[in-house]
Amino acid sequence: MEAQKFGVRLKQLRKQAGMTQRELANKVGVDFTYLSKIESGAMPPPSQKVILQLAEALNADKDELTILAGKIPSDIAKILGNQETLQHLRSAHARQMARASRKRGGTIDTMKRLMSYNKRLSKIAIPVALVLAVAASLWFVSPTPVRALEISFPTLPSGSLGTTHSFSITVDIGSTEIVPIQSIDMEIYNVADTTKKATCSNLPLTDGGTATYSNTDTGGGGTVSVTATAPTWAYFSGTGYAYWKGTGYSFGQVTGYGYQTGAAAITYAVTWTSPSSGWPAGGYEVEVSITATSSTRTETFTETSSEFTLSGPTAAVEGGGGDRPSAEEGVTDVSDVVTSEGEFTEAVTTESEDGNVELTIDEGTIGLIEEEPLSEISVTEMEDPPAPPADSNVIGLAYDLGPDDATFDPPITLTFTYDPALIPEGVAEENLVITIWDEAAGEWVNLVSTVDPVTNTITASVSHFTAFTVVAYTRPAVFTATDLAIAPEEVDIGEKVTVSALVTNTGDLADSYKITLKIDGVAVATQDVTLAGGASQKVTFTTTKDAAGTYTVNINGLSSTFTVREVAPPPVVPPPVVPPPVVPPPVVPPPVVPPVPSPFPWWWIVAGVVVVGLLVYLLVVRRRRA
Repeated sequence: MEAQKFGVRLKQLRKQAGMTQRELANKVGVDFTYLSKIESGAMPPPSQKVILQLAEALNADKDELTILAGKIPSDIAKILGNQETLQHLRSAHARQMARASRKRGGTIDTMKRLMSYNKRLSKIAIPVALVLAVAASLWFVSPTPVRALEISFPTLPSGSLGTTHSFSITVDIGSTEIVPIQSIDMEIYNVADTTKKATCSNLPLTDGGTATYSNTDTGGGGTVSVTATAPTWAYFSGTGYAYWKGTGYSFGQVTGYGYQTGAAAITYAVTWTSPSSGWPAGGYEVEVSITATSSTRTETFTETSSEFTLSGPTAAVEGGGGDRPSAEEGVTDVSDVVTSEGEFTEAVTTESEDGNVELTIDEGTIGLIEEEPLSEISVTEMEDPPAPPADSNVIGLAYDLGPDDATFDPPITLTFTYDPALIPEGVAEENLVITIWDEAAGEWVNLVSTVDPVTNTITASVSHFTAFTVVAYTRPAVFTATDLAIAPEEVDIGEKVTVSALVTNTGDLADSYKITLKIDGVAVATQDVTLAGGASQKVTFTTTKDAAGTYTVNINGLSSTFTVREVAPPPVVPPPVVPPPVVPPPVVPPPVVPPVPSPFPWWWIVAGVVVVGLLVYLLVVRRRRA
């Protein structure tokens, strides 16, 4: 509510003064986007210092703006610290309490008495009287302080950007309250440029709870670790209620956080390592928001710390020897980590003042300048760099790495961080290149570079110091077709033929190109290809022919041929020769030969006669002997 009232009034005053937001921001010394957010109510009112500057620039009443911002004017604060004034307040309040008129009449009476005490207060009589009356009422009406939901900042960050800061936050809950807290969020931001902020969502809500936020988690605001301490912080059911800055908020029946014995509070010990580059020195604030939700309402209670100051980062060498501040901006003393032979005894990382250039030197690297060991390294912006190469844009700034002619063995790593918004339309991030100025040749020479589009960094190895920058070449797209191929080169009618070619964009800008397949001078197919600078793509077509012959193929000026063969007629097969039937000769029975009669066995008769004759002889002889 205060932010909206303050913003509306500020906008009215600015328009009455005939100023634009940018003009007023320049007068006050803040970013005009920050001023715009204040006017819209998106940001809380600024610090007392900025309010006074706004009042002076707009010729407005500083007390009006201070009160609209929910702050006590500094002169009123001094009055409240005066014991005599407080005694007058107590006396006035005692008299008005005796009267029938209650707070309203007492307030008016107090105003009149204050105005009579000192005419010098006439200019701010009304706001002084209102503040003092409320203070007096609280002093006398409440015999003991009223406990309410409060956010406080016992300690705040200090020191330099790029270092680690410790601070604390305390959330107190009144002894009669139960608050249905859903989340507690924290934000650390630069007062002049609120885009430089570290956001930490959902801080722990239990005793001993911890949370760690990476640089990505905080939105690029460094790393944060949080530890919660809440020994009397309890979670139970009851009637939800919170008293916040003079207003009561009822949540109905809830389960929420409150007290069990004594005070209920949660304290956060916060450790924040702020960014070492890209963040401005100056005023910073911490904002804590409590979101409380029930079935009947959702409320957000936000408190902003007083402004604190962080100084700019110091150039440093990171290594075992710790941080060593530089003697001047952009210059780093390395004499205590380099031996008399020029050898680095530990790894060293140094960067430019704006954090966009980083050098990494490994342990054991030999760094020399005219045969002598290096004692310092400088990374500074060039005020008048050489003209960039033809058909190119410089992405960011050119930097002079020194001392000139310093050499490194092995080469060291050079990393640029670039802004993708600076890349010309049509140029692919992968085609960015680090260039080195060749003093002898009087020209920029490209280095072999590695681009990481995710982190927006580009890296190269360098062996000596001179001027360096990042460029994007912007030659228009030029397409060429090469490597025409036909397969197979001979086919039958109706068989597929594959025709392909390699298309390359030899320019730097991305563009589209139409590839046309012609057969015998007639376009039969087209394809559209879009290529980034330096990219290539194979394009393939298929075709068939239903007539025999030799066909000429053309793809964007590349020509070749393929042949479709005639289909050979099937061979003529003569009818089979049927031999005449073979008639077997008549079967002539062999002549019948009469059997030859066997000869009479005369030898058997002769033999029988002989045998008989012998037997007769033998018998005759035996008888005679007898």
